[in-house]
Amino acid sequence: MYRQLTRSTLSFLLFACSTSLGAQNRYSFDHSEIRLEGAIKEFWAHSPERSIRIKWSHDVWLTDKIPGIDSISGYTALEILDTYDEINHYLRIRSSGTSLHYTYIINGMATAFKPERNQWYLSLFDQVLYPYLKSPLHNRFARKLAEISKLKVGDCFPYFKMPDINKDITSADDFMGKISILYFWNLKQDGWTKDIALLNFLREKYPDHSKIQFIAFSKKTDRHIKRALKNQKTDFLFQQIPNSQSLQNRLNIHYWPLCILVDHNQRITYIKTGSIGEHLPELQKNIESLYSK
Repeated sequence: MYRQLTRSTLSFLLFACSTSLGAQNRYSFDHSEIRLEGAIKEFWAHSPERSIRIKWSHDVWLTDKIPGIDSISGYTALEILDTYDEINHYLRIRSSGTSLHYTYIINGMATAFKPERNQWYLSLFDQVLYPYLKSPLHNRFARKLAEISKLKVGDCFPYFKMPDINKDITSADDFMGKISILYFWNLKQDGWTKDIALLNFLREKYPDHSKIQFIAFSKKTDRHIKRALKNQKTDFLFQQIPNSQSLQNRLNIHYWPLCILVDHNQRITYIKTGSIGEHLPELQKNIESLYSK
């Protein structure tokens, strides 16, 4: 069971009346992640000014139209807890199977709620719910790349020098003259074993290490990585770089998985978030275009 989930002043009256929220409308996070526990998924994010937590079942889908819920199958719910400057918003959207019911509480006080008129919800939906948890939610969390990483296509991959899981030193200098596939992952991300199987397929398809290399970065220690792979009875054929949190923080990577393709001149030619299965054909096409040169 995965338990790690890839991390905002007006008066109470203004919130209750759903008027302009000013600074409270701004959602900027230092860290955000996804957790999975059974049929429940949870998104949480925080910054010094704000913390937010959203829980939902696999059956909940989002749409870009208010109230934002496209469909809820059976008796399921979406829960939101948003805290900014000691003001707590709690919203629960529950399905009875035929209609949606709302429970909205501000600082412990039940308040009437209409999603199309509530400025707090409209702002949260526009800046968090839809862009961060894009429909459908079944194993897909599409976010704008500008929010995921400082890196972009055309950039040189920044310099680093770190030991791998076997204590061998790896650095960005090793990229020169080779194609590099870089995979940033998290042991608690949804479906990581499926990603590994697909990445192992790529590793075996391109066996010439003088032309192409495969490197995986994780914040976890080598002990955690080895134990997780052993428990899942699987091998990960990529070179493993553990304890890479400082590098990921420097690159503003707070969402996993993230796949990056670097060319012979250390320039990024491809960057994509989400499970490998969702963009494997596109990734292979980009690899082939470099591999054939």
